[in-house]
Parts: sequence; C-alpha cells; structure tokens
Amino acid sequence: MRTKTLLYQGLLRSPASWARVGRGYVAACVRLAAEFDLDVRATHVRGFGYDAEFPTPAGLNLIEPHDIGDAPDIGLGFLHPPLLQRLHGATRANLFVWEGTRFPAQWAKQLSQGVDFVIVPSQFVAAAAIHSGVPQSQLLVVPYGHDQPAAPGSVAAADSEAFTLATIGAPHWRKGHAELLRAYRQAFTAADPVVLRIKTTYDPAARRRTQHFELPGWERLLRDEGLRDPAAPRVDITAAVVEDAAINSFLDAADLYVAPSWGEAFGLAILDAAARGLPVVTTAWSGPVEFLPESPDLVPFELAADPRGSYQPWSATEPNEIARPDVAAIATRMRWHFENREASRAIGADLQLHVRDRTWHQAARELLMALCR
Repeated sequence: MRTKTLLYQGLLRSPASWARVGRGYVAACVRLAAEFDLDVRATHVRGFGYDAEFPTPAGLNLIEPHDIGDAPDIGLGFLHPPLLQRLHGATRANLFVWEGTRFPAQWAKQLSQGVDFVIVPSQFVAAAAIHSGVPQSQLLVVPYGHDQPAAPGSVAAADSEAFTLATIGAPHWRKGHAELLRAYRQAFTAADPVVLRIKTTYDPAARRRTQHFELPGWERLLRDEGLRDPAAPRVDITAAVVEDAAINSFLDAADLYVAPSWGEAFGLAILDAAARGLPVVTTAWSGPVEFLPESPDLVPFELAADPRGSYQPWSATEPNEIARPDVAAIATRMRWHFENREASRAIGADLQLHVRDRTWHQAARELLMALCR
C-alpha cells in the first residue's frame, strides 16, 4: 500500500484560535504519520493576525501554495466557506466552527457542495450545521485537544497575596467581557486582594474602523463597567501577540479561569485552563458543556437573538440565538472561589483529571481514523 499524502491548508502563523487548532492538529498528525502511513504536509494561509515569523510545529513539511503540485490524497482545510474552491485534495474535508444556533444558508450550501466532510468540534456545532442545511451524513464530530499539561501552576510571585482571575479572548462582544467586568465589579472592591488578568490580541480603539462584533475599546469598556472607580478592584489587560507557550505561563499564574461567553463552538482556552488545573466559571451552554462536568460553575443564561455578537449580519428570516450569561451568578461563583481557596484548588485538580485524556494526540487520531477510512 502506497503512502498517502495529507495536506493541511489553513492559518498557522497567527495567535488566532483557529490557527492554534491548526497547529495542534498538524503537530499531532506529524507524530502519527508513520502509524497511518501518511506524508503530512501543510501550506500556510494568510488571515487574521498573520505573522510570517510566528513559529510552526517542529518537523512539519511546510510548503508554499505554488508548490502544491498534484492534488493530495486528503485535503484538510480550515477555510471560510466562500473560499472552499481553493481546497486541494482527492478527498476534501474542512474544519468548521460556529458559536450560535444557525449560520447563513449560503455557507451551508458551500460546505455541503464544496467538501466531502465537514469536521466540527462539538455536537453543538453539528446541530447548528444541520439546522442551517448541512446534511448530517457529511458531518464528523471530532473534539479539539490540549497539549499534555505540566503540574498545576501557582500564583506568580509578584502577586503571591492576590487571588488571580484570568481570561483569554479576542475583544469581541461574544466573549462576554462586558458581563465579566460587570460581575467582577459586583463581587469585589479595591479592598479585596484580587486581580483580573485579561489576555487579548489587540485593542479595537487603536484601529481606524471597528467591526460590529468588536468592543469599542478596552479603556472605554473599563470606564463603562465602573472599573476606573477608585473603589474598584484591579484589572490588568495585556493586548499583544504571544506564542503558545506564553499562554500556558499565563494560565499557570492564575487561581481561577472565567469565561462567560455568549457561545463557543468548543472553548479551546477553557480546555487549556482546565488541563492546567484551574477551576473554570463559564456559561452553561454550547461547546464547553460537552467536556466540562456538571457544576455550580456552569452559570445560567438567557437565550436571545444576537444583534451584534456574531461574525455575520443577520436578517429576520435567519435568526441566530446566543446565550447571555447571568451576571449575578458569575459574581457569586467568583466570590465563592475567592473565599474558599482550598476547595477551589480541589475543584481545579479534579477538573484536570477529568480532561486529562482530551489531548491533541487523541483528537488527531480520531480525525485520521475517519479520513483514512
């Protein structure tokens, strides 16, 4: 039997979450290449946050688009549906994510006609795809993974007395940053030894034009939610591009991860936090509930039409719903973890064990078994 070629086509050189997904998959596929008798290659695609110097996985055969040559046996992409005509492969599969209940019918048509398989990371996205018009027979549900974690970290020495809450997310309404800041202001004051650390990629206020799904700017949001009041607790925001290892360091310096998102296709940063031993407070809806155990830390929500949080404008005939988390419930859980440090750490340790086997190695194995079959 001859060796088959697998070509990954997607954003790799970027801090964006979908680029991290690509790096996670291709790195694991390279390690599994001999087992599946595959020649694994990748070609880079430019996109959000593209940086030609951003590191790619070791051992990856990265080729230029003009050097692809004959179509590979398996073309695996992470391309926007309108761009699927660019996907090369005898068998074509495309990774797809969505954070609400429905996406545009045109995208569903492009997916169903453009590829053999649509690979989604959760049953939540699968349901949205079926609802939007993608045939169930084309869908493969393969959850994402994490790198094998180190031992759970401890609070950074500079803030050894402060209880550190952390979140990672683009400056978009959908990530629930406004609800997080509002809850944080309700739960704590400047007298509490706490700090909320936000890791984000950029500040929309520094751009000449913002999109409908972007925050107006971090400083304005802090003012609007009362975090510039002298009586407010401390907030540190880092808006910068960082490599994957720095994200692990960021998580290891925290005591609690908080992500009250309006919806997640999977929740990669949430899985990363859990894998490094952090308890997680998040919305009890969408992708994360498929890998997190039932807990009071899954906060209630209200389903609502999404006027601005998604990445596609909507018409009245194609309603997309998202989950607006309960701010008071977020505040209650943050305060509980602050006041019950030992019990909080035990929850994090249990959560780490719960997600221990959800690695990129396992995710890539499931993916390759399906595609090679």
